Amino acid sequence: IIYNRVAKCGSRSMILLISELAVANGFKFINHPKTQHFLTAKQQLAFVDMVEQQSQSFIFTRHMYFIDFQRFGSVTPIYINLIRDPLSRLVSQYYFRRFGDGRNRTWDFKGSEAGRHRSFDECVITNRTECMDPNALFYVIPFFCGQSRKCRVSSKWAFRQALYNLVNRYLVVGILEEVDDFLTVLEKLLPNFFKGALEMWKMPETRRKGRRQDETRTKNKKAPSAEVVRIMKKRLHLEYEFYEAVKERFHRLKKEHGLADSAERIRFADTRITS
Repeated sequence: IIYNRVAKCGSRSMILLISELAVANGFKFINHPKTQHFLTAKQQLAFVDMVEQQSQSFIFTRHMYFIDFQRFGSVTPIYINLIRDPLSRLVSQYYFRRFGDGRNRTWDFKGSEAGRHRSFDECVITNRTECMDPNALFYVIPFFCGQSRKCRVSSKWAFRQALYNLVNRYLVVGILEEVDDFLTVLEKLLPNFFKGALEMWKMPETRRKGRRQDETRTKNKKAPSAEVVRIMKKRLHLEYEFYEAVKERFHRLKKEHGLADSAERIRFADTRITS
């Protein structure tokens, strides 16, 4: 199983959960610590070979874009992923770069102190590059589009390629706003790996350790104004089109497995995690 995780979509909380499931269910878990979205053809082939040589059931995760195993004459492994509302993800990433999280981590902000404390609203209203450059805002789709250079540029082609891979290469792509149902679907489809996932996720003793909330919650995050939401939904229109396609497909999958898509079942993950 390949989980090519997307930043600020609950991935660190999921990693902690999968590491516990690996012990409970007896599979190998490979968590690659280095972020590398694009791999050369040689690196992709080496990755395909590594996957093929594994003798034990395993889950591999890394921040990287989709790799097409069929291009190298290999069978596509099971791909899974988890994404979230595009603006919610962007706001979380914006503040995480500046202030880190409960682990006192900061990411890669190298601007001035004034820039560090600039609100997301101000960034948008004053048209800072960080909040308006189409390619900077084109973030989630490339994870599904793949390793082609054309996937790096905001375009309808990249959007369509991401949709194709979503439908034809991914077993499950969930949404963070319905993370409980995502885990339930994984339990049904991949029981050898995810048996007990939802129960483990909800264990009070696990939450007391701060794994879901205190350690991975972005610091100093401020909700955007209604005007900024309106502006950014236009700027993120392709990302929202893809998000809605993922949500629609996920809801169909839930229905196929007897999970009603009702307000009572929806669990908004921000109450527990905002990684």
